[in-house]
Amino acid sequence: MSIRVGFSAIVLFLIFGPLALAQAKLTQTQAQLRKDQVSDVRYALNMDISRGAKDRFFLGEVTIDFNWKPSKEPLRIDFSKAEVKSIKVTLNGHAAAYTYDKEAIHLKPELLKEGANSLTVAYKHPYSIDGSGLYRFVDPEDKKTYLYTQFESYDANQMFPNFDQPDIKAKFTFKVLAPKDWTVVSTVRENKIEDQKSVRLWNFPESLPISTYLFSLVAGPYKIWEDQKFRIPLRVMARQSLAASVRPDEWLTWTRFGFDYYEKTFATPYPFLKYDQVLVPDFNAGAMENVANVTYNERFAPKGERSARMMERNFSTLLHEMAHMWFGDMVTMKWWDDLWLNESFATYASAAALASHPDFKHAWISFHGEKNWGYYADRLSTTHPIVADVPDTDVAGSNFDGITYGKGASWLKLLAFRVGTEDFNKGLKAYFSKYAFSNSTVDDLLTSLETKPDLKLHDFAKSWLHSAGVNSVEFRANCSKDAKLETIDILQSARSDHPDLRPHSMLFALYGDAGSADTWAPYKTMRADYDGAKTTIKITEELECPILIVPNATDDDFVKIIWPLEQLPRIQGDLARIADPMQRTLFWESLGFALDDGEAHLADAIKFTVDQIPVEHDYAVIQGLQDFIENHLVKRLKDFPDREQRIRFAKQLSVPFEKMLVDTKTAKDFRLFAFDFYAALLGMSEEREILAQIYQKKIVWPEFKLDQPRRWTVLNQLAALKDPRASGWAKAEKDASDAGTLQRQGIEAALLPYPQKLALIQKILGPKSSLSRAQVGAVFNNVFPFQQSQDRLAFKDSFMKSLPLVSRHKEEFLRSTYLNALLPSACQESDDELIDKVLKLEWPAYTRQDLLERRDNLRYCRVMRTNANATAQR
Repeated sequence: MSIRVGFSAIVLFLIFGPLALAQAKLTQTQAQLRKDQVSDVRYALNMDISRGAKDRFFLGEVTIDFNWKPSKEPLRIDFSKAEVKSIKVTLNGHAAAYTYDKEAIHLKPELLKEGANSLTVAYKHPYSIDGSGLYRFVDPEDKKTYLYTQFESYDANQMFPNFDQPDIKAKFTFKVLAPKDWTVVSTVRENKIEDQKSVRLWNFPESLPISTYLFSLVAGPYKIWEDQKFRIPLRVMARQSLAASVRPDEWLTWTRFGFDYYEKTFATPYPFLKYDQVLVPDFNAGAMENVANVTYNERFAPKGERSARMMERNFSTLLHEMAHMWFGDMVTMKWWDDLWLNESFATYASAAALASHPDFKHAWISFHGEKNWGYYADRLSTTHPIVADVPDTDVAGSNFDGITYGKGASWLKLLAFRVGTEDFNKGLKAYFSKYAFSNSTVDDLLTSLETKPDLKLHDFAKSWLHSAGVNSVEFRANCSKDAKLETIDILQSARSDHPDLRPHSMLFALYGDAGSADTWAPYKTMRADYDGAKTTIKITEELECPILIVPNATDDDFVKIIWPLEQLPRIQGDLARIADPMQRTLFWESLGFALDDGEAHLADAIKFTVDQIPVEHDYAVIQGLQDFIENHLVKRLKDFPDREQRIRFAKQLSVPFEKMLVDTKTAKDFRLFAFDFYAALLGMSEEREILAQIYQKKIVWPEFKLDQPRRWTVLNQLAALKDPRASGWAKAEKDASDAGTLQRQGIEAALLPYPQKLALIQKILGPKSSLSRAQVGAVFNNVFPFQQSQDRLAFKDSFMKSLPLVSRHKEEFLRSTYLNALLPSACQESDDELIDKVLKLEWPAYTRQDLLERRDNLRYCRVMRTNANATAQR
């Protein structure tokens, strides 16, 4: 068989049948063996995607050149999602025997010669429907076809045979045959485009050494915005039907800022020759740091009105992915146990970069949201050390969590605080210089950062990186009879299941009596370096006895604050007067802890929240308050089985948001924040007519536009309440985009009578279903909204009966979505028994983690519900 791009003779031919039921994975042991076997790897990859708009398959041929070190073990070439019907092997010009186990091709070691070897594989492979590998999307709006890849952590082998592990870096040359009206984008810019009748052959020169998961292909009739005046070529791309929502000048301005900041801060030039950023449809993640070809979820080009928070998150994500070009792409972890090195560093670096921008001085307050994600993950039963045990790539997929991002990034911020920012950046320069285009470990990073012998960073890092759990800290002032501060005791504690006490550093603030002043500021801020259960700081200057001590005043430490009981009334009564927005944010974090632990009552927390919303005028703090309301109030209330109780709390919580919408003085960003919560709370309190009047524009507010995304929000709430008007209104919406199509699918699923819901679920589980991940999610995530809890609970028997079928389903994404979206839980003791039964079946590691975290959250819900009931009786 020949392929029209001038491929060499076929030496390995694969035809694909049904997909394997088990998820392909690579173990660390296999990766270590292969790292010892091969080196100096080069890929010459040729692909034919010219029928991408018409065919479910693409064609390819790859030649892998590598050096072989004699070994007694076979050589593994990763290549999954196939069942081989026939195969020929020619290795170094000779026919050779092989085996294939549906995950990889294996060659006997005696077939390979010491030194240079060459293997060529020609193949046919289906496009992905779950967003991994090479994904194909047909735009329902204009019928144009778009392709893109997503390879992290172990999916490059879904597009071509390779050694798919991060520490076997390779150089790539690439040729792609594509339709004439398409643009093809990869790691480097093309150096030649050849016309061939109705198609074009794109030629890409050899790349720098990179890991397989960072190689990429994007292709289709994308709209392109280019900046050729910058020191490297910059492009922003999106599909044609989304182009009107993209703000290219903003993207390019932010991109130039990012490059200027990172090259100066890291004292290391950007290592690649161009930089493309592409918005792609149905993307499973937020963004992916493919070398010089970053892909983004299309939510970064919203069609509706944008809040300041949305803009900040977009900018922060852009900076996060750009930081990866140095940390992750140029220098890459050796194995997935150091995944945190990539993600934590990019998270920390993007916050530091954002904070240097004159329009985002509050970026470290926003970063606290990432830190809260770390706190949340570290308190769950699924917590793990920052440097996690990752025996295989399946487990690697479960570690994209709050420990890897939030806690790891927070620890890096603490590390920079201890080392000093200037020395920290000097260490990074040395690190990049030494490990450029190679692989490293956390010990390599610490050695580079240890610019002074007394730092002893390896000792400092040990308990932080290799043990799990969050420490708690309480400050106690010891004062003389004449009210002078003599010493401060710092009391550190830990949970019994994770007892390690760690070395910490922070600043703490001392507050005196503010009297009647409008604002309250500390009279002294001091540094504390502490370790062990008790550290006593002796005060050598004359200071008055503080009324309040705020630990971690600048949020450099990663620790749970315990507020002395006698100080809580003062904080609650004077929270709005505390001048520092970071310190106000810390209290909302603590209130979330207290609710989950049963130390605060839901009714009291809601009343306090309702009182504080109108007096909080700093939008950075509002972001933290928004996270608190969503994660600790709204999320928990959705699980409440007590309908009347849920409605009562939702109505109480909605009052300040309604007032913000009515008030003509409410700023735009606060108004958007208010509407999003108000609509959700109207759905929770089952206010059908108010929602209908908002949709019909019978209820309007000054300076507020009910844009397309928010129209869908209202319709979703009505559908969840089974309001029949939602169906007709949804059909009448003029939104022909794929997002609109998915919204209609979800609305129709929510409105179905129970028997038809069951039939739809069974149809999707059936062998003839060809729905994509996005389409399955639209149905499963909406078919049983929390307002229809009786239907969800009635589904329990059907859910359990279908589990064996689901656990064996060929599509992993469907298994995961089914469990996460349809689990018939009810914030009751029986939830534990249900989840235990589900866990007895075999699931991928990240799906098991999702189930365990769901169990933890339901337990938190029960604690909150018990307290709510107790409060009602007092």
